[in-house]
Amino acid sequence: MYFLIITALVAFIVSFTGHLANATAITNPTSMVRDLPLWRRNATTPGGSDLSRLDLVCGTFSTGDRNRLYDLIFHDIGVQNRACTTPAKMCRRHSCKDTSAIYVCNDNDFDIAPNCMYDVARLAVYPYDNCCRGTNPRKGMSGQQFSNQGWNVIIGYGNCNHDKDQDRPSKGPNGDLGPNGPCDS
Repeated sequence: MYFLIITALVAFIVSFTGHLANATAITNPTSMVRDLPLWRRNATTPGGSDLSRLDLVCGTFSTGDRNRLYDLIFHDIGVQNRACTTPAKMCRRHSCKDTSAIYVCNDNDFDIAPNCMYDVARLAVYPYDNCCRGTNPRKGMSGQQFSNQGWNVIIGYGNCNHDKDQDRPSKGPNGDLGPNGPCDS
């Protein structure tokens, strides 16, 4: 009995140590913001994520509300340590509030299950930090960040009353910007 417990404990320690060895170091500790999760602190470091190809597209889709998207990234999907399962060749809305949403779009021929907190939220930070930030940024925002694994994250307009698989990110209900205004880029 004790042998099994000790064996399990040793296996856990070895596994945990392996994860620590693969962890990304914080390159500039003085720039950290204490109230943000660790993945957010490193998210804007180019190449900091092994998922990032740094292919970013801004303003292509109808816009979500900047404040709602912040809440979705940092207080909803960004704290959910679960799989954001998305079927092959589909976009799925994984988080939505009012008229703003986060989608995962899967270009692969197989289903994917990226981690919501560590993979999806990390990629969502790129368009949030870099899109629609012109000289007079308004509340409207949309962007798309591609991973190097055949899937991407889109932030922008979403109809939370629809089923999570009903809508694909596109131009808004008015055929243009949607209800949140333009992306000032």
